[in-house]
Parts: sequence; C-alpha cells; structure tokens
Amino acid sequence: AFDGFRRLLLKGAIAVVIGLGGMPAFAQDKPDVIRIGSTAPGHLKFILAQKDGWWEKEFAKDGIKVELVTFNGGSEATTALATGAIEFTYTGNNPALRVAASGADVKLIGLSSYVRTGGSYIVVKTDSPLKTLQDLKGKKVAYLTGTVRHSNFSKALNSVGLTTNDVEGLNLPFEASGPALLRGDIDAIVETDSTAAKLVDTSEARILFDTGTHPEWNVPNVISVNGAFAAKYPDLVKR
Repeated sequence: AFDGFRRLLLKGAIAVVIGLGGMPAFAQDKPDVIRIGSTAPGHLKFILAQKDGWWEKEFAKDGIKVELVTFNGGSEATTALATGAIEFTYTGNNPALRVAASGADVKLIGLSSYVRTGGSYIVVKTDSPLKTLQDLKGKKVAYLTGTVRHSNFSKALNSVGLTTNDVEGLNLPFEASGPALLRGDIDAIVETDSTAAKLVDTSEARILFDTGTHPEWNVPNVISVNGAFAAKYPDLVKR
C-alpha cells in the first residue's frame, strides 16, 4: 500500500511539473528575491545547496537574490508557503498534503528524497525511569504537531496499542522542549536525528525509541511551490 502511495505521489509531482508548462505566458518580470524554506537543520538537498550555493549561482545571472529560510517544523514552513512568505519549501509529505487539503494555493512539484532508514527519535533524560513506549502513557511529550515527527510518534504509539490521546502532547519547538526536558518539566520529546543528537551527545539524554527501526513508517520529502508564484513565473519554477 505504501509503495502504491509513493507511485501516486510521484505521478502527481510529474503531472504538476507538466502542468506548469501549460500555464499562461505571463510577462516574465523577474522577482527581486526567491525564498526557499526547509525545516531546521534542513533536508539533505537543502543543506548541500546551502553549502555549495547552487541556487545563488543559478539565479545570479538574472539578478535575483536567493534567501534560504529554516523553520521549526513542516507545518510552519508550509504555512509560510501558503501565505506567500516564501516561494518554495522542502518538507515531509505530511505538512505539504495537509496545507494543500486545507485549500491553500500550493503545488507539489517534485520528490526531494525518500530514504528507508532513519526516522524520528523519542528522547528522555538519561536518568528517566521510562524504558518502553508503554511507559509514555499519561506522560508529557513535546513534538511539533502536523509534522513527520508527529506522524511517526503516532505510529510508534499505535504499535503498542496507544494513541496520542494517551499522552499529554505539547506543541513545542526544540528551543523550548530541549531545555524543558533537561529541567524535568516534561518527560520526553520527539525530534529528528540531528536534533536529538544535540542532547544525547551531552550525556544528559538518551534515546527511548527510534522510529527508524520501522522503515515502513518513513515518508517521502517533497518540494512544493506557492501557486501564485508558479503561475506568474513558470519558467523560474522549472529551473
């Protein structure tokens, strides 16, 4: 079923890209800036492009500035996309599909990556008495809602007969949840591997559960564009 979803997602992305070619030929007055967003620290292609200046080099000849923007989560990034605060996003498929389903004018134009390893990490303090997923029942757990981490956490709980209703969920970014965990104000956080490592490397926290042990839970990362921008600058979107 999941492979079928991936095929459907890819077909949709291809259809949108083809559709861009049929958009009306508006006057191609160039934008002053193109803003590209991703969740912190960024998806792999976003990080590589940021490091090597791919986009800056591509659009420098047109006199277009490129700004790379990071967000705490996919929901925040896709909301910015829908409101026109940025022109493109790299996010997990969940936030992209949610904002599109809400009626926002956004277009999915490509598959950024799909990796069947890695995932989200449920992190607790090193001296926490929590040992298993079942131990999270009734506990305070911080995660950003509407993100891939949220989805993975839900699947992890479901695997042991629990749901997110069985925990006290707190919608917090890492800047708030990390310190709160170490203070003992909350019991666990759900984060990406790179963010979780910041805590684990200090020996003050440990991994309770790695959703990467269930690769069937992983989801594609996708590229989306603001619909109005795509309609006005189809040639730039293709590039």
